[in-house]
Formats: sequence, structure tokens, C-alpha cells
Amino acid sequence: MGATMYSLAFAYVLCHKLNVRVDVIYSHLSKRVQALIDSIGMLVAFFPVMGFVTYSAIKKAHNAFVINEKSAVTGWYPPAAPIRTIIAVGFVLLLLQGLVVFIREFYYLLRNKAYD
Repeated sequence: MGATMYSLAFAYVLCHKLNVRVDVIYSHLSKRVQALIDSIGMLVAFFPVMGFVTYSAIKKAHNAFVINEKSAVTGWYPPAAPIRTIIAVGFVLLLLQGLVVFIREFYYLLRNKAYD
């Protein structure tokens, strides 16, 4: 239950900018410089890491279906494929939301006005 709740909430948190940010310097910068920092950060850190994690989650979900994997955490050995699929869906949604945030920040960087 916890894994599904967290993995499906990742994209929501990114959409509403509810993530924890250490902004000692960031909050004092102009919106355009913030957009530049966010865009570069997304390109350098977010997309490579989330691409790898999403690919790994999809691969694990696929393997769980193929080999009919069972979870050994409890005594009744439930199938692991549904939970692995939900986690993969959560990371796909996070990657898509990251793309949306990147497009909005890049648009602000180019036009100097918000997309919305």
C-alpha cells in the first residue's frame, strides 16, 4: 500500500511544487534565473536519473509478469507483478510531469512570461 501511494504521488508533488528544496540562494534570484537553474537541473540530473529508474521499473514489472514472481515478504506469497506495475506507472507519470515542468520553465526562460 505504501509503495503504491508514494509512487503515484510523485508526479502530483512535482506538479504542485511541494517537494523539499534548499533555497537559501534560489529564492533571492529572479524568476528567469530560477527558470534557467530548473531547466539545467532537469536536463543534467532529472531526466537521466528518472529515465534509468523508469526503464528499470518497467523491466522489473515485465519480468515479474513473465516469471510469475511472488513476494516473499509475507507468508502467503502474493504476486509481485501488480505492485511492480503500479510503481512503474508512477515513475512514467513522474517522467511525463517532469517533461511538462521542463517545458514550462524553458518557455518562461525564452518568453519571460509564464505559460499558464
